[in-house]
Amino acid sequence: MKEYFTCITIHDIIDEPSAGTFIMRGEKVPIEIIRSYASEAKAILSMEFWKELMNSIRYEAAKVMYEKSLSYDDVRGGKFMLYTIELINKKLLRISSKYDILGKTENEEKIVKMYKDREVKK
Repeated sequence: MKEYFTCITIHDIIDEPSAGTFIMRGEKVPIEIIRSYASEAKAILSMEFWKELMNSIRYEAAKVMYEKSLSYDDVRGGKFMLYTIELINKKLLRISSKYDILGKTENEEKIVKMYKDREVKK
């Protein structure tokens, strides 16, 4: 999609330029934070509500593209919606499967809390 339009890709959200190095919103993110996000991503992907929400969005996007569209822009809008949810799901799947590890140490929990508190203050 990026080769046709100016849009974000899976690498723009949380990039991993090298093993164990993560960049999000232009800043390096500690591995402990990524591990925390991984367990949250796994929880999101296992929720029935999340699955139903994604299916509903796909259904409505298809309806816009194939039943309600009056112009190519309507079709393009539906395709962008499908692309966006695909992007979100791919990132959730990638992070949850690659970085989720059980048994975080107490130090990791402190780092995660400190990082999230810093984000709230911004």
